Amino acid sequence: MVFIVGEFALVLVAFLLQRWQLMCYCISAISALSMVVLLFVPESPRWLLAMGRQAEAEAVMSKIAEVNGTRMPLEPLTNPPPAADGNQLSLGAILKHRNICRRFTILAYVWCVLCMCYYGISLAVNSLQGSIYLIFLLAAAAEIPANLLGMWLIERIGRHNTLAAGILLAGLSCLVCSFCPPGPTQAIFAAIGKFGCAGAFTIASIFTSELFPTLVRSAVLGAENESARLGGIAAPFVVLLGTQLHNPSLPFVLFGVTSVLAGLLILTLPETLGAPLPDTMQDLDAISSIFSSGAYKQGWRAAGNALFHTRAHGSRQNLQRVSEEADDKPPSCAGPIQHVQEVLLTKSDGKPPTPVDAYSIVVMPQQPHADGER
Repeated sequence: MVFIVGEFALVLVAFLLQRWQLMCYCISAISALSMVVLLFVPESPRWLLAMGRQAEAEAVMSKIAEVNGTRMPLEPLTNPPPAADGNQLSLGAILKHRNICRRFTILAYVWCVLCMCYYGISLAVNSLQGSIYLIFLLAAAAEIPANLLGMWLIERIGRHNTLAAGILLAGLSCLVCSFCPPGPTQAIFAAIGKFGCAGAFTIASIFTSELFPTLVRSAVLGAENESARLGGIAAPFVVLLGTQLHNPSLPFVLFGVTSVLAGLLILTLPETLGAPLPDTMQDLDAISSIFSSGAYKQGWRAAGNALFHTRAHGSRQNLQRVSEEADDKPPSCAGPIQHVQEVLLTKSDGKPPTPVDAYSIVVMPQQPHADGER
């Protein structure tokens, strides 16, 4: 929703200043001020726990509890793992896994196309008839219901189905724009395309973070965002290509074809709704996709079920292992993380906790005792 506020503000700034140089100065000044916010943003407690920095995690959790009007549980959050275990996983190690590399590559393409289409539609409205300010404002306003609808659908029909639907809607709308004559009809379908991109953007970061383990989640999100920036850089050149060739429909064709392909590729990724958030490489195999499950070898019906399932799909043992592993293994089990556990922070007024009072934490195994210790 913050993106939408920024787009509305951009229309106002562009209308008042009328010069792109002044717009750049204004936007740069606002962006510089936003860096101050970083001084007040705490580190993720989950990541701190995964890295063995228990004291810092507890300090952050205490601040969160204080802001939410709750109190911390008396028991410690975690048992710190051995120091050497904190950095076992890396982005390079993840990419050596064939299925994980496939996920990463598909998502990199999807993020790139999403950003290219998202910004490209906004830039391509220059070639549409009518006021550029009004058309841009219409496309931005279409994002409000897109964000709300996307957040509602991901809990009903799943992450990858909703994400694929948003990208496919954007792609098909762009293809329709390419065949429509300039005018209100083309502007409406451009707004529908922006609607699909906005809804997909809302879900993309959630879906990506649920497909990779804690210790590399930030690195993966950073890499996917870099891929998105490449798409954003390419967007104006695609629009310029259509202008140079005197073919205003060409950008919409390119946006449409690449988006439809991205939407189809998303369906090949595993659904994460209902699956525990992965913390280790082993947890990544708890859910299966059409490829990792081998469903594509079992006929059209099995492949269709694997493509469109609405909840995490995998063996019952794999899905339960992530959340029950601590009960089945001794405290000295190998690996830095045992399972994910929900801890409810009790309200100070004694009322039952609400969803905002719940916080997911990582529970670490105890260090193995030395010989002779008890």
